[in-house]
Amino acid sequence: MPAFPAEETMPFWLDMLSSEPRKSAHFYHQVLGWEVSEYESGWRMARHQGLPVAGFLPKPLEHLTDTWMTYFYTHNLDALLADAKKRDTPVLVEPTAVEHGRMAIIADPAGALVGIMEAKAEHAFVAGGEPGCAVWHELAVVTSFKETVEFYAELFDWMIDINTDESGNQYGVATKDGMAFAGLWDAKGQFPKDMPSFWQTFLGVVDLQAAAQAITEHGGEIVSGPMNSPFGPMLVATDPTGAPVTFCEAPMPVEEPHEGDPLGEFDLEAMGIDTTPLNSDAPRDK
Repeated sequence: MPAFPAEETMPFWLDMLSSEPRKSAHFYHQVLGWEVSEYESGWRMARHQGLPVAGFLPKPLEHLTDTWMTYFYTHNLDALLADAKKRDTPVLVEPTAVEHGRMAIIADPAGALVGIMEAKAEHAFVAGGEPGCAVWHELAVVTSFKETVEFYAELFDWMIDINTDESGNQYGVATKDGMAFAGLWDAKGQFPKDMPSFWQTFLGVVDLQAAAQAITEHGGEIVSGPMNSPFGPMLVATDPTGAPVTFCEAPMPVEEPHEGDPLGEFDLEAMGIDTTPLNSDAPRDK
């Protein structure tokens, strides 16, 4: 699975804030095949095909519901927070040292928790967009939709295109450098009045039906779906501690062919045919 360099204010990391981190980690291990390691601090890190993809830690406040926290990358945490404070943005967690860098948590105008992380150089990469990783990020904006869209556009320098359907429902697609990576939807009236806005995580799976079976077998509950969507087959579930999560069937990445790969059913190298590229410095068979 490839890893990509982290880009400024793009989705970077996921942490599960859990009342029972061990239980949560076991569930995602069973459903997604994540390999989970525990650190002395009590923080747990999940890997997929050897690459870090998510963390598990005790939720910082008892009254918080168990939830996934989305972190956005920055190369300069202090500068980004200074800009946020100029906009009267609440800073809920000041810069704090973590295993692989520094992080902070702010709240957007709609009350959603927003993680920001400055990673050490050797950890400033991200895995995503395929089974076993986050494939999409979506903000349910319970209140102040227009103000919230402007907040991300200005602080994070996102381009956000708003689409309105025939019923007046609004959905914004966030892009940066031409790449769509997140959605923001106007969720006014869709949740209890005291519920704050929240970032929702879409995790990719190879087979949604198999994932649905694993979810129920290991203590999760399917809230809606499976159903077809613009992202492909998907379902909304809660894990064993009640944290909401969306699973989406994602295509496996297609690897680029190599000149030495078998051609159809014929393995040229096994047939004794030299496959060294003509422009290679390697010695060719005579």
